[in-house]
Amino acid sequence: MEERRDRLGRRMNPNSLKNLKPCKPGERRNPKGGPRREASLTRIARGMLTEVCPYDLKKRKWGEYLAERWMAESITNASYFRELMDRLEGKVTQPIATDGELIIKVVYDDDKCPTT
Repeated sequence: MEERRDRLGRRMNPNSLKNLKPCKPGERRNPKGGPRREASLTRIARGMLTEVCPYDLKKRKWGEYLAERWMAESITNASYFRELMDRLEGKVTQPIATDGELIIKVVYDDDKCPTT
């Protein structure tokens, strides 16, 4: 039996292609994606943002309390301020300056050089 190889030279099992079947017209496979994670910390924290914060004397919700604390900290701490601005305004993109010509040089070791 002849051994099949893919375009990168890896061996292919002849049975690996037998299970591949195209979708029928109108058929959707896995429409809802993978299973939802029930114990997600992000989901729990988002749920808590609408609850009343027990540490706040004004009895505000967690979201309001944390936003106010974050604003107060950003006055004295530059990293809090930078994070706050990135969240509010979006991160500043750093342009890549070129003179109009971009050269990419690929260097191979002698023993790892691809054969042509």
